Amino acid sequence: MQCSWDSRTCRVEAKNGHLECLKYAHEHGCLWDYFTSYNAAENGHFHCLKYAPDNNCPSRNVVTYVAADRGNLNCLRYANEKRGPSYNVIAFYAASGGHLNCLKYIHEKGLPRDENVCNASYSNKHLDCLEYARIHGCPINRFTRKRIVNDK
Repeated sequence: MQCSWDSRTCRVEAKNGHLECLKYAHEHGCLWDYFTSYNAAENGHFHCLKYAPDNNCPSRNVVTYVAADRGNLNCLRYANEKRGPSYNVIAFYAASGGHLNCLKYIHEKGLPRDENVCNASYSNKHLDCLEYARIHGCPINRFTRKRIVNDK
C-alpha cells in the first residue's frame, strides 16, 4: 500500500530526530529522498542518518559536507565512511564553522585539505582552527597571509 504522505514527511522526521516515526513512515511505503539523510546530518541526528542509507535511502556527498559544516562529528564519521573519500571542501566547511573536532578528524583520516582551510579559519575568526591547520601542514595562500599581517 502506497503512503499518501510524500518525501517531506521523512525529511521532517529526520530533521527532528524522530527515528521511530521515520521508521514507521518508511515501513509503510512513504517515499524519501537524499534530503532525508541531509536533514539528519545537518541537525546531528546520527541514528536517523544511519537508518536512512542503511535502508536504501538515496544519499549524496553533500551529507558529508553538511555534517562538517555543522560540526556533527558522529555524522561526519559515518557519512565519510559510508560515502568514501571526500573532497577538500569538507575541511573548508569544518574550518568555516570553527569545528576543530571535525578538522582534527579530517586530518587524522588523511582527507584532503588545501589553502582554503586557512582562509576560512581566519575569515571566520576561528584562530584555533587556523593554528591547528598550519601546525599540521595545511598551506596558506598569500592573500590570507597578507590579511593576517595587515590585521596585526
